[in-house]
Amino acid sequence: MRKIGKKKSFFIGNLCLIPTVIIILISESPMALLFVAAVMGANTVACGYIMPWAMLPECIDAFMLEKGRRPVEIFYTFFFLVAKLAQALYAGVVQLALGASGYDSRRCKQPEAVQFTLRILMGAVPGCVLVLSTICLYFYSIDDERAKEIQIQLKTL
Repeated sequence: MRKIGKKKSFFIGNLCLIPTVIIILISESPMALLFVAAVMGANTVACGYIMPWAMLPECIDAFMLEKGRRPVEIFYTFFFLVAKLAQALYAGVVQLALGASGYDSRRCKQPEAVQFTLRILMGAVPGCVLVLSTICLYFYSIDDERAKEIQIQLKTL
């Protein structure tokens, strides 16, 4: 991460997740291919969880440089709250979608609509979020060079 930077690492992690999403979306994927997707996904999803937290201090430093104050608690609280709220909302959406598709936890064999719903929830929705996050990342203005400039400017204050 230090050699190529946080922004590029996050971008590469997002790009590496695309094959996983595609494998999940393919109907009747072989089990071996799904295991490959699971391993790839586990490694790249970790990037999606870790990198935003690693980039947050740079945002706080930029805010400090621009506004002259450093409300670290507000940044971390807001970041954590929004992340947990999104996770909770998505859990509710999953429950509603599975219920609407006919999921019954007492049955081993589920209707085809449940399988399709799971493919959408585990493939298409994360794929859309992946595209949105990559677009946002493209416009993220603090790269490693800018972060170093901010650190130098903060040391002179």
